[in-house]
Amino acid sequence: MVLPSEPPDDALTPGTIVDGRYRISQLLRASGEVAVYSATHMDLGRNVALNLYQGDHARASKRFVRSGRIVSMMRHPNVVQVFDLARVDGRPMLVLEDLDGPSLAERSSVQGPLRVDEVQAIAEQLLEVLAYVHDRGVVHRDVAAENLYQLTSHDGSLLLKLTEFGFSKELGGAHYTSQTETRIIISGLTHVAPEQIMTPDSVDHRVDLYAAGAVLYRLLAGAPPFAAKNLSQLGTAILEQVPPSLTTLVDHVPAGLDEALQQALSKNPDERFADARAMRRALAQAFAAG
Repeated sequence: MVLPSEPPDDALTPGTIVDGRYRISQLLRASGEVAVYSATHMDLGRNVALNLYQGDHARASKRFVRSGRIVSMMRHPNVVQVFDLARVDGRPMLVLEDLDGPSLAERSSVQGPLRVDEVQAIAEQLLEVLAYVHDRGVVHRDVAAENLYQLTSHDGSLLLKLTEFGFSKELGGAHYTSQTETRIIISGLTHVAPEQIMTPDSVDHRVDLYAAGAVLYRLLAGAPPFAAKNLSQLGTAILEQVPPSLTTLVDHVPAGLDEALQQALSKNPDERFADARAMRRALAQAFAAG
């Protein structure tokens, strides 16, 4: 998740060479703990993204490294690639593929509501990659339009990339959600399931299905499922309110698609789809019927 903030005081300047191989091009964005730079591998001429941990918390640093390890073990075209783990002044740095394309959040903000067929292509890849991630015992916990990038593959077709595994959870493993993690996750309430607010340590893969439903809803409506003046009101809406029907907001949205997304956004995880494949099948039927 990327949170807006001022550039860090110790931000690396363009032209700086780190780890003897990477020349910094520019600072792309910075959160409280991570700065993301575009850079070039000097020997290979490859553009990369450098995610540099800039905090001073041992637990957060370990979580950062763990997220890189989790992603490095995945081999899927829709998961961002991790090329290397290096250190800069003792701080861990992940070397990732350069995502030369807009995030879905950026695209939605610029274009407003997307066409149903455009969302269909996104939905297919999103649910496919979530099925892959969940099969490997990992819950992403931060599936958001800001963390999904739209690239163009070699044949000109859409290629979706899932990024930001910093808050991912391995099912069956011990995991404690710190207050800092909880605050950062909840600060992006547009995609957070009710149980992530109430019981963040006991969530399972169904929070990702909720988030996927929230992302697809946003792309179709041009706005998130819930709107409020502040985080407190937004949290209350997520816990208590039902999202407006898409059929009342957007023309040409099939009723079956609206019903499927309402199911994904159910307050009770047991009322959502059993898994990503079941949700993908239901959405495919809804798109086809439209």
